[in-house]
Amino acid sequence: MKNVILAFLLSAMSLSSIAKENDFRGHDVTMNMAVLSISSLDFNNVGLSMLPMSVQYVYQHTGHLGYGIIANYSPDRIDFSCGQDGERERVSCFSVMPTFRFTWISKRRFTLYSKASVGIGYANGIKKCFAAAQLSPVGITFGKTVFGQFELGAGTQGLPLLFGVGFRFK
Repeated sequence: MKNVILAFLLSAMSLSSIAKENDFRGHDVTMNMAVLSISSLDFNNVGLSMLPMSVQYVYQHTGHLGYGIIANYSPDRIDFSCGQDGERERVSCFSVMPTFRFTWISKRRFTLYSKASVGIGYANGIKKCFAAAQLSPVGITFGKTVFGQFELGAGTQGLPLLFGVGFRFK
């Protein structure tokens, strides 16, 4: 297993070094949507949200490392309680998460990246804060100034597929 992981990392680093000549350094602003998202109020409650929407800003600091912030809104969340009462409540959720993005391949009109975000959320209606997170091991953008975006991942921002439209500027 260690050899497989090492081979993957080495091949990804070699691919990203080939793409260095096309590095993009600048700003990305993206509006995203997903079908579902998942969040947790604590270890006993898990919530699923329908049609979460988010706005994401990322500053691509170097050819590989970017960082930014995500603001997320989930209009209809259902809590599945694992406790004794088994109550289900519908609430809306807001979350804010700092995000870190590692770009594997950066071409003129194509980018392959991974992203991790951790922050805090607020469930309106039951008035509780919760831990918000998003892990997207595979993200793809295509386009130059105006671009499309797809991510495979799980978390508060989207599950399993997140899609959006963005604008890139220097």
